Amino acid sequence: MEPKLSDGLSRLFHREVSRNTVLAKTTVAYVSPEYRYDGQISLKCDIYSIGVVMLEIVAGSTGRSKCLEMPRQDFIDLVRGNWRNRLRLIFRGSTLDAYCQQVERCTEIALNCMEIDLHKRPHIVDITIILNKTETHEGFDDPKVWKMSFKELQVITNDFSEEIGKGAFGVVYKGMLKNGEAVAVKKLDHYLANQRKQIESEEHLKNLEHKNIVQLIGYCEETIHVPRSHESKPGEYTLVDMTESLLCYEFLSNGSLEDKMWKANSPELDWKTRHTLIKGICEGLHYLHYGCLDAPIVHRDLKPANILLDDDMVPKLGDFGLSRIVPETQAHITAFAVGSSGYMAPETIGRREITPKADIYSLGVLILEVITGRSPPYIEYSGQCYVDKVREDRNQNSYVASRYPLLEESLHQQVDSWISIGLRCTEELPQRRPTIEHIIHFLEAESSSSLGPPDREVRMISFKEFEDITNKFSEKQLHGESIFGAVYEGTRVDGEEMIVIKLKEHRRPSETQFNLVVNGLRFEHKNILQLKGYCDETVEAASKRLLCYELLQNGSLDRKIFGDQSLTQHPWEERYRIIQDICKVLQYLHEECKDVHMGITAGNIWLDNDMLPKVGCCGLSRIFAADPTQIYNTKVVGSWGYLAPEHIELTKMSTKSDIYSLGILIMEIVTGEKCPSNDNGSPVSFITNVRESWLKGSHIAAKYPSLDAICIQQVKGCIKIGVQCTELVPNKRPTAGEIVLMLEEECTKKPGFWNALCSGICPVGEL
Repeated sequence: MEPKLSDGLSRLFHREVSRNTVLAKTTVAYVSPEYRYDGQISLKCDIYSIGVVMLEIVAGSTGRSKCLEMPRQDFIDLVRGNWRNRLRLIFRGSTLDAYCQQVERCTEIALNCMEIDLHKRPHIVDITIILNKTETHEGFDDPKVWKMSFKELQVITNDFSEEIGKGAFGVVYKGMLKNGEAVAVKKLDHYLANQRKQIESEEHLKNLEHKNIVQLIGYCEETIHVPRSHESKPGEYTLVDMTESLLCYEFLSNGSLEDKMWKANSPELDWKTRHTLIKGICEGLHYLHYGCLDAPIVHRDLKPANILLDDDMVPKLGDFGLSRIVPETQAHITAFAVGSSGYMAPETIGRREITPKADIYSLGVLILEVITGRSPPYIEYSGQCYVDKVREDRNQNSYVASRYPLLEESLHQQVDSWISIGLRCTEELPQRRPTIEHIIHFLEAESSSSLGPPDREVRMISFKEFEDITNKFSEKQLHGESIFGAVYEGTRVDGEEMIVIKLKEHRRPSETQFNLVVNGLRFEHKNILQLKGYCDETVEAASKRLLCYELLQNGSLDRKIFGDQSLTQHPWEERYRIIQDICKVLQYLHEECKDVHMGITAGNIWLDNDMLPKVGCCGLSRIFAADPTQIYNTKVVGSWGYLAPEHIELTKMSTKSDIYSLGILIMEIVTGEKCPSNDNGSPVSFITNVRESWLKGSHIAAKYPSLDAICIQQVKGCIKIGVQCTELVPNKRPTAGEIVLMLEEECTKKPGFWNALCSGICPVGEL
């Protein structure tokens, strides 16, 4: 972007002489008055033109008309103010002031060049000198950082008289620039083996511009002559060379986070302040790992002493003496494990590895320290005992309430979520820690919703966070396919486990239908899995609609029936209760909600800590059909073995289709056998085998040898219900209400009731 002059109407004449000429055809706006009206040409004509060009550069095409309408100083202030508003988005502090001064100088030069009286216009030499002074600005030779002299820093700090802190690499002094701005000057210790390396580490700040990163204003590397006395000649001195290395930062009036948390006279920080501090620290670290030009930069020494606070308590990451630019794909190995005790990651201590995940470990300890108000012991390098103690305290009842007694109850979940994030960040294995990007996505999701009681909260979650939860919808986290879409299991950054349903894109619901599910449906039933969050975004011109539910600790029912931990390990009474609870959910959906589920399968039933079943995907049928009681699908989808015959042949569904699926599910729970679920299989053989074999006492006795007569009768009753539910003719299937009534009756006392309802079992025909 080097400008070059061209296309001129130049004349050769003595610089002190003016001459008259005919006005050439040229751009009138750039012509001086004496040339335009009198044909008088001199070097001062070019000065006038330069002034017009400069004014257009600084103030825009309308600048000339505005300068004629306003008093001179008002116009200069207007231009400066406009540029300050633009530049403050990029620069701060003295750097911002320096650029604004350049704007003001250039505006003044332009106006001086455009004087009507040519004798008042400056010479080009004078203009160049002024511009050069403005450019250097007493050492301002970099757009962002000054190179300063040792003498200048001596003056600024009053010969290093006011010490305000001391770190591992030097002492920090307070100073004052000529414009009245306070600064902090770090003077590196002379005993450091490699001062140049420390300067280079801190010079990362040169290219960093972020509200949560301490701003580097200037630096100094200078060899000075210091008098040193002769050991053999008392009273005589010689001059020796000594390298002075200093760094000049913005001054932050509230000191360090360490001071705010641990100084005796510091007021207690409330949760809102602590949460804001955590947020700012995370955003600063995210900038280092992902946002800056040299990313990823690993800080390597995150701790409260290196978090500085401005007048508004905005946290800023400082002290980059250990920081390193590292490759994204591999760990950097150092000669020695360096860092601060209590905050160092295990892999840094043991293998001397430097990766962004090492910063995440330090961040986790820092988050826990901010929340709990307790610091890790200095003698413990990694802080693992400290972390374990926090985990132990968190498991106690009402920990958050006891730590923050004045905090409103609706925010207790927020505190607990951040404790969980801190604990996840301090996992011993780096791959189990979240990235800072994951944490930022959690922050964005947190800020986009008002935290309320966790069991009723339905939040909007970004598609990016859903990618984080499911590891970009990886095959490893795919639970299975449902009639509504792919089902994934995943974990949020705060440790909360979730079920994610990625709705089928080729069956895109309308906005009204989707909003009905997200905002309009609230099922008041203990056995229904509640919706926790959703996504409704357009990503790369494709609509992305996802739903998430709480993942219960005992997982899905299909894993209990067919997996390693079979339901046969549980008492029959428990299996019988699971069947009853599922049937009650269908009764609630069919009779009270007038809804068809469409997806009753073992994979869509989830079990909590007490083996209480919860049915997932309730209400999703409304996404795909306007009439929830009679649903016609253009394509048969779902788990084949659970589909009713009328669904397969006629693509027709109703409440009786749910009953058919329920019958298959009941028989699977009782027998522990899986109904064929692929396109080539058929449930006919499964149903026939159950009907002919399991109603005989020998089969039941072989499967459940310890059952008494009452439980055996219950097993037979459930088999009869299952077979009855799978009748080919929908009207011959019982309703959910009738099934609940059958299960509630004491079969040993009223066998006639069972026989009356289950007597019409017909042979299973071919589908």
